Amino acid sequence: MSDLGKKSFDRFTIIIPTYNKPDYLKRILTYFLSFKKRINIIVLDGSDEVFPDISVYEDKIEYLHTPKLDPFERSKLALNKINTPYVLVCADDDFVVPDAVIKVIDFLDNNPDYASGQGVSYSFYYKNHFIEKYSPFWDMNNRKINDNTPSERIINIMSNWILIAYSVFRTEVFKVINENIYFGLKVFRYNTALTELLYNIYTIIEGKHIVLPLLYSAREVAFNSSGYITAFLEEVVYKKKYRQDYQNFLQFTSEYLSKEEKIDIEEARRVIKNAVYCFICIFLPGFYHIPLPRKLKNSLRCMVFVLWMGRSVISILRKIKLDGIFIRIMHKIFRRNDKPLSPDTQDIENWNKIEEYIKKFDFLYKKQSA
Repeated sequence: MSDLGKKSFDRFTIIIPTYNKPDYLKRILTYFLSFKKRINIIVLDGSDEVFPDISVYEDKIEYLHTPKLDPFERSKLALNKINTPYVLVCADDDFVVPDAVIKVIDFLDNNPDYASGQGVSYSFYYKNHFIEKYSPFWDMNNRKINDNTPSERIINIMSNWILIAYSVFRTEVFKVINENIYFGLKVFRYNTALTELLYNIYTIIEGKHIVLPLLYSAREVAFNSSGYITAFLEEVVYKKKYRQDYQNFLQFTSEYLSKEEKIDIEEARRVIKNAVYCFICIFLPGFYHIPLPRKLKNSLRCMVFVLWMGRSVISILRKIKLDGIFIRIMHKIFRRNDKPLSPDTQDIENWNKIEEYIKKFDFLYKKQSA
């Protein structure tokens, strides 16, 4: 039996943004409230209607229904509601393991030069009563982005990408990031590729990041989500229609890096541009995992154009609704990087609990296929 009940959960707050997905919101709230200790939860609901089951949860959570605000204005509203030293964001269709959050906090308490941390994340999709899970990143276990300068950390994370927006943050760092990033996020609100990059870069400028070798979260794959329907980064970099977005992105990130690291603006711009090419090259099979000098890898930009052409094929598949098949094939490829859950930790017990709630709410998937 897990000893979660003996642990204090009053040191972190979980922010759950949601929009017109009441069943998913009910699932994640039921999951979090099943733990013995109360968890501080703030729900940012931009839905057209008030959450129909709010009466069940209103004395256990902070619920903000603000349909007239955009997602970033809602996020700013939440900043004033956080009264704990640590905070994290959990999407309404994802799961986070509270036990792992506690362990990340223990690490951050003892390592003040780290701004954020997480454990290993898995992606999953559910079909025909079967849960398929896989690691969405090439190498996530025991990652330390602990370079001494922000420029080095940016190149590090972009050369071997992991998403850190859903990590555990020191609250003061989380507030600084969100206050500085607000204008940029509003500009890129319809471009998932740039919003995710912007958040990662601003976060890693603020401090070091750790990935502990334990199950931290499970992220649901939704083939109709924004991550699958917006432009790929290669398109943003090379297509004329996205040119202004990309130039604005370079400006925002370069100015922030220049200010925080106290380097020349042109040097900061060069770092950001190289980091973008590093990120794009990750998805060339094995390219960024070959032990070549980093400068040599950054110079092979012609390969990026080849990849961009390949992504154009995926764009065509999207139009004829076959992109889901391609993505599932890619998931099979990524599974070769998976490492089994450790039997010596609580990982298996924690994963079994996540599976329990996925299956308990399997009517969600019947609705989707109807």
